[in-house]
Amino acid sequence: SVSTDNPKVTAMSVLGEVPDKLPIPMEINIEIRDQLKREIRQFGRKYDRIFKLLEGVQGPPEVQKKMILYAMKEAARFKRQDLISHLKKLLEKLESDHLLNEDNPNSN
Repeated sequence: SVSTDNPKVTAMSVLGEVPDKLPIPMEINIEIRDQLKREIRQFGRKYDRIFKLLEGVQGPPEVQKKMILYAMKEAARFKRQDLISHLKKLLEKLESDHLLNEDNPNSN
């Protein structure tokens, strides 16, 4: 009965205001996040897979930073202190690289 009362509302939402698929980089990042969660949960100190996943994050440095922070929270949840320290170093490197690029925009 709602759609018959105001057909414009349903037509607008169907026509494209709400995309039915996420943009490709977002899909990739969601998949990376899910894989990160699985990798961090596994016991062991093989972090190379985790860092490879983080390298594949699509988007600006802010998105990469959010993903590293997410990995740190997951690592804390599973008490992976060694992994957290490695992730902190990666985050510091990302932030310093980002600051260098802001200071010298012609370096690209």
